[in-house]
Amino acid sequence: MKKTICVAMGAILSLSVLHAGTIGVGGFSGSATVINFDGLTGDSCLGCGDVVTNQYAGQGVTFSNATATANTYLATLLPSASLPNAVFVNQGGGGNFPHLLLSFSVPVNRVGMDFGLSLDSFFTMAAYDGSNALLETQNFVGATVPAGLAGFAGLEEATDIAVLDISYHPNSSPSSTFNYVFDNLRFEGTGSSGSATPEPAAAVLMGAGLAVLGCAFRKKT
Repeated sequence: MKKTICVAMGAILSLSVLHAGTIGVGGFSGSATVINFDGLTGDSCLGCGDVVTNQYAGQGVTFSNATATANTYLATLLPSASLPNAVFVNQGGGGNFPHLLLSFSVPVNRVGMDFGLSLDSFFTMAAYDGSNALLETQNFVGATVPAGLAGFAGLEEATDIAVLDISYHPNSSPSSTFNYVFDNLRFEGTGSSGSATPEPAAAVLMGAGLAVLGCAFRKKT
């Protein structure tokens, strides 16, 4: 009986607290940082609002490599947007524009946002670590809304995400870029890459690990 219990605990240890993959908005804790861009001066004109760059550096994120501006009109078309603003990203109308880069100065293992696109398109998130190694790339397709497509895109990684590359592409020309909108940026660290207090699930696995060590010790004695 003891041998069976020890084997079961050993199996539990093989599970990862964090997985590399997509997550929904419910995958974030209540302490996640949420940026809704509503403190910026927006405009209904495309590209006329405040340019989003380093206004949120104090919260751990900066934006670069593409023009992103606060927009009031597009916010009304994104069902999950926090009014008055959403962020409009100028990616051209079928060209190959540079992607928007989000650079994090704090530990981040989970990141996500609400997005809005045109029909027949997909949203791409690519996560990189501190050495610029690609951790994961995922494509997201939203649900149909009156203005096109809208949804939530989120990634979770066991390794800290240093840079997030986001872009939108039409199905007919996947290598091309297109304009899009996003809002309610969420991100948080989980302590998986450092020595922070473990998540509850991590604490359970640590306890299971101690129990397995105890089993091994009793077996030897």
